[in-house]
Amino acid sequence: MRIIVMYDLPVGEAQDRHEYSRFRQFLARDGYTRLQNSVYTRLAVDTKNAEAAIVRLKANLPEAGLVQVLRLSEASF
Repeated sequence: MRIIVMYDLPVGEAQDRHEYSRFRQFLARDGYTRLQNSVYTRLAVDTKNAEAAIVRLKANLPEAGLVQVLRLSEASF
């Protein structure tokens, strides 16, 4: 199973840039790999592992902006 995270975050203010950087660093530390700018993917062994990764992601969401998450099977990916 794959988790795909797509985001569009504001970077106009210094605080926005800090939150953007913190979120991007979280994705890298949590095992996500960049596919494109603002698109990251992570391999999940099963549904339980994917749900745990999504819970961690929700706990690290920035205040502003849009973050979307897709769960796909390997065949769909």
